[in-house]
Amino acid sequence: MRMAAQYEMLTQLAKAGTKLDFGQDLFVKFYQAFIASNRWQQYLKGVIPTLYVTAIALTIGVVLGSEGIPLCLNAVQAGKVMAGIYQSWDAAAYAELCQKFGLPDKKQYKDYSTGMKMKLCIAVALAHHPKLLLLDEATNGLDPVVRDEVTDLLLDFARDENHSILISSHIVSDLEKICDYIAFLHQGQLLFCQEKDALLERYGIFNDTAEQAEALMPEAIVSMETTPYGGVRALVRRDLAPAGFQLEKPTIEDIILFLAKGETQ
Repeated sequence: MRMAAQYEMLTQLAKAGTKLDFGQDLFVKFYQAFIASNRWQQYLKGVIPTLYVTAIALTIGVVLGSEGIPLCLNAVQAGKVMAGIYQSWDAAAYAELCQKFGLPDKKQYKDYSTGMKMKLCIAVALAHHPKLLLLDEATNGLDPVVRDEVTDLLLDFARDENHSILISSHIVSDLEKICDYIAFLHQGQLLFCQEKDALLERYGIFNDTAEQAEALMPEAIVSMETTPYGGVRALVRRDLAPAGFQLEKPTIEDIILFLAKGETQ
């Protein structure tokens, strides 16, 4: 999917998120609009083979928390059920993902841990070769090693220019690793919806004394906090800082935390 289309879709969804809980409620409403609206279909021209709702739905992989798998099924039974739903179901890919995630063959879904449930949902979402993945907290509950494996899988998926991922997550490091565009909703307000690299280039982190900070114009400082050692740390707009002023490179989490603090001050 082209970047312009991705950005438009994310912007529309982020704006909708200011009126809804950004999570399953929003994702379900987006999914319903997506498969019913010609407006969304134009963004997927050349990706989705027909305009029939069923065809559109079958090219979307969805992970809404750990829901969607009948509690009485084990991994093998869940695969057989999904094979009857998705025409493009790849049993070999599903088995490989289950093995990679260490999922037991005979254990029922209701007896899975939170992390195991999430891994099975991700395996199901990927095993029918979707063009679009809708993920709500898809890495929640995973240990760091497995989470890294999952994000690597998602990166491999996203490298195909015909693939896109729309992910809602509180794990900012995952977003920074996976996403090209990031939207941040805070207390019902859309604080930004922008290309990740542009965000990182726009801001810098000042980490020094209060006296040194006086060299900055007030409008250059987005938000500031004192450090335990008596200094100050601030998010600064690079374009308003003096030439040659020393600023550290921020992370997306730095930007989000400082913008949220700025909203509350």
